[in-house]
Amino acid sequence: MSDRTIPEGLIATARKLCARVDGKPPTQADLRRALSTAYYAQFHALSRICADTLAGVEHDANRNNDACDESYRGLIHGIVVEACRNIKGNRFPAKIREFALVFK
Repeated sequence: MSDRTIPEGLIATARKLCARVDGKPPTQADLRRALSTAYYAQFHALSRICADTLAGVEHDANRNNDACDESYRGLIHGIVVEACRNIKGNRFPAKIREFALVFK
């Protein structure tokens, strides 16, 4: 699976977890797992953006694959969430700050 398809696959999984099965609503455990899975989709998308910005996009002849891997894996969950939550002087759009607040 390409790094680019990871977020889409995770979102598809989250949607399945939220779906009704045999007319029954999803369990609380399914909903919690879906939320966590959606978060990781967002995190992988952010990781990809960072890697593309710092090391070059896939199929770019000048891309440094080692730098791409380091950039992709270099994000630290806690620091990213804290940066998104930091409202004072935060330049992130409101939707990103709101999303980060879900993961207290």
